[in-house]
Amino acid sequence: MFEHVEHSPLQLYPTYVADTPGKRVALELLNGHSESEIARIFSAPGVETVGFRVDDWDPARPSVTVVTRTGDHGESLRGWSFELTRVAGDWRVRLDDAGVTGDASPVDPGDYTPWW
Repeated sequence: MFEHVEHSPLQLYPTYVADTPGKRVALELLNGHSESEIARIFSAPGVETVGFRVDDWDPARPSVTVVTRTGDHGESLRGWSFELTRVAGDWRVRLDDAGVTGDASPVDPGDYTPWW
């Protein structure tokens, strides 16, 4: 999901993930890996981030799904749900206490907003 950015998740977490117990857990888990291992974990070959969907709008904590496409012909759409929280006037991902966001689930074509 990080194929369009020049930084690894380890570099992005301090800025884009809200300061919660889950963030500390995730950073501890990532700190045990090299940058190349982390890049491999977060950007599997053939996975392309293609869009998003707003699942629940709450001004304090909206939920969104980031949609990826995989497969030889881009036929499989999967979504990862994220809860967001407002920090210093900007949105941050809120990880659960275990440091994760949740499992991927299938997404129907046309059930998301394309990035571009």
